[in-house]
Amino acid sequence: MSPVSPLVAEATARVTAPPAPGSAPPGAPAFAPPFAPPAAGPPADDASMIVRAGPAPDESGPAATGRHVEKTADPASGPAILVVEDNNDTRMLLERILRSTYDVTAVGDARSALTAMNERPFSGLVLDINLGGRETGADVLRIARSLPNHDGVFAIALTAYALPGDRERLLEAGFNEYVSKPFTRQSLMDTLKAGVAV
Repeated sequence: MSPVSPLVAEATARVTAPPAPGSAPPGAPAFAPPFAPPAAGPPADDASMIVRAGPAPDESGPAATGRHVEKTADPASGPAILVVEDNNDTRMLLERILRSTYDVTAVGDARSALTAMNERPFSGLVLDINLGGRETGADVLRIARSLPNHDGVFAIALTAYALPGDRERLLEAGFNEYVSKPFTRQSLMDTLKAGVAV
């Protein structure tokens, strides 16, 4: 059994721990991100930047004070999908493919994914397995399954791993589907539509 990443352990502990006296009121997010927002937003090529296709956020809402930066694209009224991919080009490609049908939020790392899941519920997750850091897409899924709004979320593993048994291993880890890289638009959309009704 692989060791639990620090982020997974931290998120799980905060979700399952009893509330401390004077803690957040009922209805607050299950887990508050363990970092303070920087004084200025991240640079444009920061992997943690969230790119959301949808209506412009309310500037007074929580998105205005978060660690990430949002950009609006063509609005989509479909189900909300979270894409977690550390490669900037692949992340933008995924967002471009999916935004015609779905309301897409795209982030580049596990912590930004956790922030996004605490801000809103998602109907589907498209998770790159190798995120280039300590956490993997499987860690993000493990965190999602510990959150009340995402315990049954439809999750796709997106990976370049193509060794025998990889698909079975990822499905055993809790993913609903597996898409290998390089992928086609049709294969990605068909796989996502199988679990997230439009």
